[in-house]
Amino acid sequence: MRRFFAAIAILGTLYLTSCAPTTTQQGPVTTAKRHKRTYSPDSARIWFSVGKDYLNKNKFDDAIRNFKVAIEYDSTFIPAYLNLAWAYLQKAQTITMDTTWKVYYDSAATIYKKIARINPNDSRGWQGLGFMYGIYKNQIDSGIIFYKKALEVDPNNNDARYGLAKLLDKAGKKEEAERLYKEALAKDPDNPGLNKSYGKFLAEQGRYDEAVPYLEKVISKTPDDVDLITALAKGYEKLAKSERDSLKRAEYVDKALKYYDRLIEKKSDDYTLYMKKGDLLLLKGDVDGALSMYDKAIEIAPNSPYPYLKKVSVVLDKKHDQLEARKILLKAISLEIPEPELKAAAYALLADTYIYTGRKYYKKAKKEKIREYYKDAMDNYDQAIKYLKKVLEIEGASRWKDYARKQLLRVEKLRKRAYRKYVGIE
Repeated sequence: MRRFFAAIAILGTLYLTSCAPTTTQQGPVTTAKRHKRTYSPDSARIWFSVGKDYLNKNKFDDAIRNFKVAIEYDSTFIPAYLNLAWAYLQKAQTITMDTTWKVYYDSAATIYKKIARINPNDSRGWQGLGFMYGIYKNQIDSGIIFYKKALEVDPNNNDARYGLAKLLDKAGKKEEAERLYKEALAKDPDNPGLNKSYGKFLAEQGRYDEAVPYLEKVISKTPDDVDLITALAKGYEKLAKSERDSLKRAEYVDKALKYYDRLIEKKSDDYTLYMKKGDLLLLKGDVDGALSMYDKAIEIAPNSPYPYLKKVSVVLDKKHDQLEARKILLKAISLEIPEPELKAAAYALLADTYIYTGRKYYKKAKKEKIREYYKDAMDNYDQAIKYLKKVLEIEGASRWKDYARKQLLRVEKLRKRAYRKYVGIE
């Protein structure tokens, strides 16, 4: 009978706690002790269960409060400490307006240290410290030390092995990182996080043919993971651009397009995605499709010079439309291109369109015996000279300056010849 009344008392207390309004506080939530808690593992588990429920609902303040009560009933209850630390970290991520989040991070670190003190042979405390310092605080060396300690305590802690691989990768220790990734995958081959991380690890080294299968393995489980979709889109794009076999290249292009379409569904206002899609369509031989994508990018970002520069390269290379290219280049230049080399390229291409038109007028004058066409040729050559000189004024565009100097010598000779024809010297 006593046990029955004790159970009723506990349930009543939990009901009142769960119904009480939550007050927003600065810093970690503290528990007001109405009386000293007597050691009770059963009570600790009940409060822990309530805390887990709140944590799953992202009610972090309530979760923290209940985990603390659980610890008051059993100061050695490690699951409560682990979840308390995690609740602190999750709470920290909800705070953006001030520096209070640092208090929560520090509190999480304190909890992980406490776990390591309670049971040095429980690797989860060391693993938590590795995660805290290595992943959250980006203190790579400290994180590596703690993760290694976790593996020393428990060689079967695959989460610690995974975390250590990520930190070793960040530290530039690629071979050691890859060894650990492979060990972790051998123990847990279907782990989505592991497959994604190892796939991205391979992709960052340009090993796209190896990376893609690992990334594909995860996408069916997390189809809305934008980071993963992006990695696959880029991976297939890189494979397509490096593939010499036409059938294989077409296969890669189609797969890349599929993932870029999925990205566009999620981020339809990102003009760079349409530019990427345009590049792939061009690789497929669909010139009009590529131009339509660049036009869509221009529609979304009319004040960015980059879609215009993408489009002009196709207009010149595939359509050979000098007048259209000139309009596009003048628009791009008016938008201020920040990169010196890119800006110089735009001016140089603009100059080339005038050289092309000047030569057409010269040939027309010679063929039709109309003297005024020589004047038109000279006017176009003068424009070309003006824009080539612009290239020479741009700091940090050494490659294009060499090109501009050679073109200047050429166009000055062309102008001189047109002038001599115009005045009747030749």
